[in-house]
Amino acid sequence: MKGFRFRLWRRFTFQYSLVLFVTALLLMTFILIFGFYLETQERRTNFYEAGLDSLAFSVATDYAFEGELAISDNLQQEADARNGWFQIVSEDGAVLDSYPNGSGFSDSYSMQELTTLIDARTIESHHVYTTLFEETDETYLLIYGEERITDELLGQLQAEGTTTEVLQRFNDHSAWGYVFDGDELIQQLQAPHSLRNPSMGEVLLHQAQPERVDAYVQIGEADGLTYVVYSPIPELPFLPLNEVGTTLTWIALSILALAILSFIVSILWFTRTFTKPINGAVDWLEQLEDGNFQEPKTFGKTKKRTMETSLSPLSRVVSITVQFIESTSSQQRKARSIGSKSRSMDCRSIT
Repeated sequence: MKGFRFRLWRRFTFQYSLVLFVTALLLMTFILIFGFYLETQERRTNFYEAGLDSLAFSVATDYAFEGELAISDNLQQEADARNGWFQIVSEDGAVLDSYPNGSGFSDSYSMQELTTLIDARTIESHHVYTTLFEETDETYLLIYGEERITDELLGQLQAEGTTTEVLQRFNDHSAWGYVFDGDELIQQLQAPHSLRNPSMGEVLLHQAQPERVDAYVQIGEADGLTYVVYSPIPELPFLPLNEVGTTLTWIALSILALAILSFIVSILWFTRTFTKPINGAVDWLEQLEDGNFQEPKTFGKTKKRTMETSLSPLSRVVSITVQFIESTSSQQRKARSIGSKSRSMDCRSIT
């Protein structure tokens, strides 16, 4: 019976552990994939809002920990991946730091120039995005500028047409383009199969929502024609953890450790709860084998309850059956005792 109990305990423990492990693994995988997807999509397609705000927070955090307001490694990696540049500007227009060195429109800005930078999305051939952040009661402006290859390719396409050199430039940058005469598509250059023969309305939608095609869209007009250039959004590198990221990581690990501990406790509780009635029935069988028909003592109970109320319906049937057997056996013992006494008295009378 000891071997049976161990196998029973092991089976319940393994089954419940497997269910918990698979459920937790699927849940964690879904959360990680979904979170990484959202972060990546925000930084890739809505960089000038969600992504840039996140990086501004990173700059403020680094300043709080290191006491230096500078372009962090995070921003440098973003700039390198996108062929862009960053500047940190104070309230009075002074450039506190820039990356790469000497990049940007100026070493200092007037209030009018700062207003233009904030309001305008395109200055010359640069796409400009800005975000404000505060630190130590001071307001700073984080400027990100990017000279997208779409501007250069668009200008080359308008000036030279679909020459071999232009097609080679498009191929080098995995770009493609279209030429419209009004709303009519008259030519397309190296367009992917899924994006062939688009309407002008679809092109405008792609320009407004580049995440639909994973590409930036630039539109220009020349000689009565509309030229459209698509350039793939660059893949971004994984960013190293800063101090806040490290803290959040430790918090996440602590929560994970607590969850694992809770799983272990629940596994033990599950195993004990569901094997207890069976172990009680096994105890009865062992007592029956030894000729003991008494109800076994409850084990591990914190409250005084009978086996009839604490066991499962099947065990209750067993309990009633054993009680019936015990009652019948007791009556038989009494009958045998009375019969034995009667025979003894008869023998004495005869004697």
